[in-house]
Amino acid sequence: MENNTFVTRNIFKYAAYAFLAVGAFVIIRYLTKPKEIDAASIKDMGMFMQNAIYETDQKLKTDSLEEDMASWISWSKSSAALYNEAKRNKDKAIKQQSIILKEHMVQVQIHDFPELRET
Repeated sequence: MENNTFVTRNIFKYAAYAFLAVGAFVIIRYLTKPKEIDAASIKDMGMFMQNAIYETDQKLKTDSLEEDMASWISWSKSSAALYNEAKRNKDKAIKQQSIILKEHMVQVQIHDFPELRET
């Protein structure tokens, strides 16, 4: 009788472990699964990319060193975040714009800080 309860406890213990493992797998799969991107968000991303490319063009045409360092760092961080998000996008037009944005960002960095950013 004592042996039977020991076997029953082990069965329930292993069943609980299996249940927890399946639950953890389902949760991890749900959290890591890429989310679907709708057409409106692709259009918005394209518009953000066009604005960022235009802004970098304007920075190259003017002397952007007149800005304070905090504004420049803020612009760099937001442009880098936009580039990283666009790089992960599956749309070909957005990927193409991300390549252009990266090139323009590097040109702005070379223009503003030539000693720090060597080509």
